[in-house]
Amino acid sequence: MAIRNVMGYYYVNLNNGSQPSHVSSTTYRDVRANHSAIVRENGAASLILLKNTNNALPLSKPLSMAIFGSHAGPVMAGPNYQFTIDETLMVYQGHLAGGSGSGQTSFPYLITPHHALTTQARQDGTMIRWILNNTYTNGISSGIPMKRKRQTADLSGNGTASSGGMNGTSGRGGPPGDGGGGPGLSGGTVLTQDISSYATDAEVCLIFLNAFSGEGADRTELRNTEQDKLVTDVAAECNNTVVIINTVGARLVDTWIENENVTAVVYGGLLGQESGDSIVDVLYGKVNPSARLSHTIAKNESDYNVELCTTHVCNFTEGNFIDYKYFDAYNVTPRYEFGYGLSYTNFTYSDLKAEIINSTALSSTYPTGVLSVGGKEDLWDDVVSVNVTIANSGAVAGSEVVQLYLEFPAEADEPVRQLRGFEKTSLLAAGDSETVGFSLRRRDLSVWDTAAQDWKVVKGTYVVNVGASSRDLRVVGNVTVV
Repeated sequence: MAIRNVMGYYYVNLNNGSQPSHVSSTTYRDVRANHSAIVRENGAASLILLKNTNNALPLSKPLSMAIFGSHAGPVMAGPNYQFTIDETLMVYQGHLAGGSGSGQTSFPYLITPHHALTTQARQDGTMIRWILNNTYTNGISSGIPMKRKRQTADLSGNGTASSGGMNGTSGRGGPPGDGGGGPGLSGGTVLTQDISSYATDAEVCLIFLNAFSGEGADRTELRNTEQDKLVTDVAAECNNTVVIINTVGARLVDTWIENENVTAVVYGGLLGQESGDSIVDVLYGKVNPSARLSHTIAKNESDYNVELCTTHVCNFTEGNFIDYKYFDAYNVTPRYEFGYGLSYTNFTYSDLKAEIINSTALSSTYPTGVLSVGGKEDLWDDVVSVNVTIANSGAVAGSEVVQLYLEFPAEADEPVRQLRGFEKTSLLAAGDSETVGFSLRRRDLSVWDTAAQDWKVVKGTYVVNVGASSRDLRVVGNVTVV
């Protein structure tokens, strides 16, 4: 660990006494170049399509659209946010696009989904309506200033407002007697519109949800009652409801995922300043989604093998059985498994070839090379070659993320299978194919021997599974170490 921490110092030759100065003659320096395009591209590439019933996505110039949820719109004061998290719910009131603590950055601007969808609607001639609130009900303030009257309200945004409204300072509900309504509204009259009327009239309904956690701000739950109710309320009135989720870590969806009116779900992390455009690129098929889940989405909180630890000292009792390895070992059926993700096209796998290419490097039980950074040097020797053919069997161009999972011999006492590589194909046109290759190193076939305090290769047969997720394994091969 200590060696890794100081490697960078020596790598850039800071040990020679010629440290660069941090003082610049230029007060401000624009180093952004085409970063906005890169941010937009990377954001779209990281979005995961979880559900797509009857090709609900991509959208194609819908006649009408309704947008729901505070996550679709801007914060009250932005684009960068502070102290706008509902700490009891860990829901960000506005579009969540960046991290917290040391992971927080300042955007020069923020493209929200509402902004991006409005721009797209203008191009397409789509009628667009929105309710940028999670608990909007008939009687919420419209934001038109009027003489304030004393009235009863709660802080959840569910209060009635006969002629008053929000206090207009922080974007949160005022105390009882200081106006009613919902977060982000400021003074006004009663509206007659509600979720039902907007959802019923729309050809497609888009609901935006978020789940926040970060440095010093762990979530206490993996679902959110307020947001889940918004989905069920909209889906009860709209038979083409698309849910978009941006979350830090896992977010459960089982409250509404089997609702037949929820036709599509797009799921991703925090996308940065171009977030809205990245989302629209995927929703409208300008980018074919290709990302895959980096964690398992369970059906229930109890399906995970760890509980929230609120103390300064936590015991990590799960051992090697982390995430999908636990689900596999104990036959727990997830809602969406590790590595899962859909595309607007389909891919076929064929012609798997797995072979040992360096038997000499595998002849010894323990590595024999010179000790170097990360272990003995021969740990990193390529020992197994795997190749597979991927073909786009669908109708549109797309990329596939090909995943390799290795099963160890029983003697190794390892998890059922472990991810040992993933590769993304190029953008394959319909009907095109590509050979994807993997090189497994000695380290990939090794297990840690606690007695010997070294990496050990167990003799026997290793099963090579290649597929589209940890449970969608399309082709299988094997190699035997003797």
